Amino acid sequence: MSAEDFESWQETIEVMREFPNLDKDITRVDRAVESGEYKKWTTLDGLLKEYGYVLADKGKNKYHVSTKNRTRGKKAARQNSKSLSK
Repeated sequence: MSAEDFESWQETIEVMREFPNLDKDITRVDRAVESGEYKKWTTLDGLLKEYGYVLADKGKNKYHVSTKNRTRGKKAARQNSKSLSK
């Protein structure tokens, strides 16, 4: 048995110890997804908001990095070329 296989088996055993009913939980979630019941469940954002980890108001401003290439004006380009030539 390789070291990778051994580590994989150890991780599997650890998961089985921590979550003894994992197969039943997966089956329950699969049924909930098929029936649409999961849509009634609390979302992660809702849960975090409930415990005070997230601001309730996300705000209207969205900040991002612009993907536009800005061109410099002729004056700025001329000044830069003069300073580079010195």
